[in-house]
Amino acid sequence: MTIIRAFAALALIALVALALGACRTSGEETYDFDPAAHQRATELKSKAVALVANSGEAYSRHRADVEAVSAAMSEAYALSAATADNEVIAGAWSAMKDPSGDLFGGYVRRWQASGVIAEAAREAATAQIVAHFDYILCLEAARRTRGGLCAPPGAEADGAAPAAEDAAAETPAG
Repeated sequence: MTIIRAFAALALIALVALALGACRTSGEETYDFDPAAHQRATELKSKAVALVANSGEAYSRHRADVEAVSAAMSEAYALSAATADNEVIAGAWSAMKDPSGDLFGGYVRRWQASGVIAEAAREAATAQIVAHFDYILCLEAARRTRGGLCAPPGAEADGAAPAAEDAAAETPAG
């Protein structure tokens, strides 16, 4: 019975190794994809959306969390700006953190000034911020093959999305 279990375990390991090998040998070349940058963007998306949801409460109750997320976004921007051939992603992070813009940085500035944010404004901001984070995540994932297409938030949904490398001109400045 032990021999059968050992054989089954080895067969399972062999199948997993074969599957992983097939992924690597599919002819898809990987470039400078940074899984840490993708993970950081995923985590910041979650934290930013949670803060927007909490903005119906007094800003002062969430100041420390806002400052921590804002600092993490500044770090994400700095890391992406320091990476070669990464201007589009750096521009997207710049827009996200810009306190004079319409994304997270500007939303936080408005929350701080008003104390609380109405539900309709929270919902609208959530949609904008999520769309922009999805754009950043798409750009990060597109670095895996340099062939991905990522439409900037607000772009026409006509299927003619610019290539990630060509989207720099369409990334909001910040």
